[in-house]
Amino acid sequence: PQPKVSRYLSQIRAAGLVTCRKERTWMHYRLQPNLPPWIIRLLDDLQHEQQGAAQLQGDLARIEAARACAE
Repeated sequence: PQPKVSRYLSQIRAAGLVTCRKERTWMHYRLQPNLPPWIIRLLDDLQHEQQGAAQLQGDLARIEAARACAE
């Protein structure tokens, strides 16, 4: 998993979405402070979508469990 995360962070950094600094063996990332407002809105929407997806998965699991009990 670590090589994949490093690769993704490298691509995000190359796109100019984050800045980073190295402290010993650690890399610290943060969002670029001067991102356009539309990118900030997009990132906020993606975060809320992810939270909604997690809730949906939980709801679907409960429905499946209820169906299994009804059979």
